[in-house]
Amino acid sequence: MKEYAAYTGQKFTIEWYFAANGESQALSFFNNCSAAEQQKFFHLVNYLKRIKEGSYYDSDYI
Repeated sequence: MKEYAAYTGQKFTIEWYFAANGESQALSFFNNCSAAEQQKFFHLVNYLKRIKEGSYYDSDYI
């Protein structure tokens, strides 16, 4: 089975799920999103990283 990471850090990894047939509906959806929508996804990933590190808020967004 394929493994493809969206984020790899010291504490955790976010991976795209691949079905037994080798396809990833989530990755296909992501690849068809606009650059702005993909950027929003990575903002969410960054938010999850900060939660794990214990810092919930980004002062740029408050």
